[in-house]
Amino acid sequence: KPIDFINCILPIETVIGIVSAENVGKTILGLNIAMCLSSGHNWIGHTILKPRRVLYLLAEGGKWNAGERAKIMSKHPDINPPPGNFMLRILNSYDVQNPYHHAELTAEIESYQPEVIFIDTLIKAHTANENDNGEMQRVFDIFRGFTTGKGRSMVVLHHIAKGALGGSRGASSINGDFDTIINLDWLKRNNTVSTTERVISFTKVRHAERPPDETVLIDRETLFLEHTDADTSTAQQNKLLSYFKGGQSFSRNELKDKLMMDFDIQKRRAQQIIHTCMNDLKEKGQMLSKK
Repeated sequence: KPIDFINCILPIETVIGIVSAENVGKTILGLNIAMCLSSGHNWIGHTILKPRRVLYLLAEGGKWNAGERAKIMSKHPDINPPPGNFMLRILNSYDVQNPYHHAELTAEIESYQPEVIFIDTLIKAHTANENDNGEMQRVFDIFRGFTTGKGRSMVVLHHIAKGALGGSRGASSINGDFDTIINLDWLKRNNTVSTTERVISFTKVRHAERPPDETVLIDRETLFLEHTDADTSTAQQNKLLSYFKGGQSFSRNELKDKLMMDFDIQKRRAQQIIHTCMNDLKEKGQMLSKK
């Protein structure tokens, strides 16, 4: 059996989807996975055995933003792609069904010889009607043509349908054509939607057992979505609030020191706990601290 690029989630010669609503962090998640693949670094506990050549085709968002994000992510201590293993290409909207665009894309792929191709986003890669099963089937047939028999896979980023649970916008054939669907959404706890914590769920896994959901936070220093246990996160926030029960006041630095001592965590994680807790309190019309 060929080795999966990401164990059970991204087998060789498959097309998988990353889906979410707008402004949840699809591109950050896509770049995270791409950088882990190019470095051979496990992605939130999912095994990546060795570095892979990655071509990231971005047609959503500006070149500066994408380039800066990639630079920040490369500061992660475990992210060190071998030279030439990660290529970010900024494109205007294109159409894989257009013979000229298809020839250019084919030449790019044949020249670079990636093992994994990222398409960010689906809607920018075609001009077909996304609500037409037949039209979208032809688009995915082209994607399969880039992977089948080539020893490579493709990751396609796509907007989720409003109110959908793990499904993507458009024709049902889009969901059917994905071998794996990774859904990114805001964490919901006690009928409250978090503004900092997200949930990664695997709503479809064709070639393996579905992994459990992952609760994650963005590390502001590296822009990586880092795993955190929801129960642990709640306990840490409750502990933070307990510091104020006696009517005491604390500076942010004092709160960081107390959290680091009580939970044996790094300063960066303590900052995230304070930030998350303050946002939750602001949403409820309360305030933890003005300093």
